[in-house]
Amino acid sequence: MTALKHVLAATKTLTPARLEQFCRRFLGLSKTQYNQGLTDEFLLLAFVLEWLNHLGLLSDADQEVIISTYRMDLCKFPYVSEQEPKTHRSMVALTISDGRYVSLTGAAKTFLDVQTGDKLEELPRPPLTLIICNVAELFIRKKEYIAALESEHEHPSTAGIDPVNAATNG
Repeated sequence: MTALKHVLAATKTLTPARLEQFCRRFLGLSKTQYNQGLTDEFLLLAFVLEWLNHLGLLSDADQEVIISTYRMDLCKFPYVSEQEPKTHRSMVALTISDGRYVSLTGAAKTFLDVQTGDKLEELPRPPLTLIICNVAELFIRKKEYIAALESEHEHPSTAGIDPVNAATNG
């Protein structure tokens, strides 16, 4: 379990109220469970939520539809359950095409149309704009950032570490 204060520090673009609302309403955590911290599976979903949120393209409801659609696929990848997640450096791409269609590496070969909720076998036309997140790397970097926060008492030099580029400290 990861302490809530570290989760909040690693998900800087989410307000504490938004993270709690997501965890309690969407993930079904009780107030007690939420206050105890998050498992790696829930951490991953919170990190994806934060990435979607920072893009500024999608409503809260659209973000939750995306996570709901791909939740099982996201959580089945080995990087979530490994003790040392950085040992698995594969590309797991969550892709948003034209701000509307979403796909995930390894998920059923469909695109989610976030405007209608429909799943499409192919896009209506080639995408003009693609926004891609390597979810495996997102998870690894955020976990490294949290590990640095947790060891900050022992190693004060980690203060100010960049959560996006944790391995290189900025």
